Formats: sequence, structure tokens, C-alpha cells
Amino acid sequence: MPITPHRAQLAIPTGALKIKYLSPQEVDTLTYTFQNWFDQAPMKGKKREIRGRYWLVYLVLRFTGARLGEVTQLNDITDIDYRAAELMLITLKRRDQKPKRIVPVPSNVVSEIATYLASYPHRRGTVFNIDPNNFRKTFYQMAREAKILTEEIDTSTGAKHIFPHPHTLRHTRAIELIRAGIPVPAVQDLLGHSSILTTAQYVRLSGQEAKQMMKSAGLL
Repeated sequence: MPITPHRAQLAIPTGALKIKYLSPQEVDTLTYTFQNWFDQAPMKGKKREIRGRYWLVYLVLRFTGARLGEVTQLNDITDIDYRAAELMLITLKRRDQKPKRIVPVPSNVVSEIATYLASYPHRRGTVFNIDPNNFRKTFYQMAREAKILTEEIDTSTGAKHIFPHPHTLRHTRAIELIRAGIPVPAVQDLLGHSSILTTAQYVRLSGQEAKQMMKSAGLL
């Protein structure tokens, strides 16, 4: 089933940002690359079963903006409302507790999960419990095939910086939600930010977009 991501209409100038995210074209390309990687696996055999789990983890990351550690703790039996197309995700990075939040997703995302479980019923309850490090390796492989992967070496520290990484999907979804006019408190709840100040940084980023529009209209 083809997955069509939400397409943002305008791009924020990336040169002005401290937080990096994917453009609509980049996230589309990455999604199609991931899906093709899954679709190309033989219908029978272990390879398709394994690739299917990684594809589903990617979809949930893409359309929830969740942290990878939150997605790998998702229980496909108890944490998914298939009829309402809602996921209940644990919220990490809370000192005293780990509350859960409800995040709606496109209906075809839960359809993909249900289709996978129909093919591999023995995976019920454990579909998303994959090794995060192995997922990261696959993610970088897909980003490389999508021709959007960049690797830079910090000359002062020798550290390697890779872009994009799974957390980039979180920033990307945050930007999409803000652009779509979703109120900041709602975005905070959807992403599981402990402070609204964290969410507000994305509002400031979208202000760069407004500035470009004002310039184009001759208002600045």
C-alpha cells in the first residue's frame, strides 16, 4: 500500500536554522526508498518479515515525531487503536514518571501494521521491539540510497556528524505540525515535550518562513 506523506507547501531556509530537518521532497524520497526496500523482499522468507518490522518502525517515527526509544517500546496489541488510527506512546525523558500520550496517525499506517500482523501473527506484541542500533544502520543505508545522507568530520574534535538520523524525523514532524496551524500546546502534547519552551523553538523557526513570505510580498 503506497504511503503518501503529508506535504508541506513552503520551505524554511535551512541556512538560518540550528535544528536540522528534512524538506518535503527529502522526506518523500526517504519514505519511498524505505517502502521499496521492503516491497522488493521476496514474499516468502525471513527477509521480508525482518524488513517489514523496520518499515513499520520507520512509518511510526515518520508520522508521530516520536523518539526511537518510544517507538521500540510500542506494543502492537495494547497500544494501538486500529479503528481510530491512534497510537499510545510512552513518553521518555520524564524524571518522575513515564506517562503515555495518544498520537493520531494516517489510517494507512495502521493498515500497514494490521496487514503485517495478518502475515506474521507470531509477531503480535513484539513487532516494534527491535534493536535501535540495527535500525539506525538501516536508516542510514536508506538515506544513502535516497541520496540525502551527508557525513562530515569535525576537524577540531574528529567526531563524525551524520545527517539525517532517526531523530531528524521528529524535527521534521514538528515543523509540519506548526506549518499546518496546529496550536503549540497541542504540538507539545503530540511530541511529548516536557516544556512548551521546547516546542516554541519550532514556532521561531517557522517565523523565518513568514519573513521570506513578507519579503516576497514587498512588505519588508
